[in-house]
Amino acid sequence: MDRMIDTLPDRPTRCDILNVRVSVLLECHPEVLPILVDDGFTPLANPSLRSTLAPKVTLERAFRLRGVTGEKRQWLVERIEELCVCRTDARHP
Repeated sequence: MDRMIDTLPDRPTRCDILNVRVSVLLECHPEVLPILVDDGFTPLANPSLRSTLAPKVTLERAFRLRGVTGEKRQWLVERIEELCVCRTDARHP
């Protein structure tokens, strides 16, 4: 079972990103949504489905449900991690 967390620290680790609820990730970093949608998480494009699904799953679980593995999974996590850190750096000069 996933270790589900409900907040993201200012400088999230990879583990934080994988274990946070998708809804929390999108609330903290809305710029992640188009990346996920473009890479096959198309239900998130629908606001109604997003509000239903995103609070119930972690990013790790979403990857498993969508069959995202290997290099694609690694690329997505790195990209999301990069966005989270860049936005945090912009808020804290």
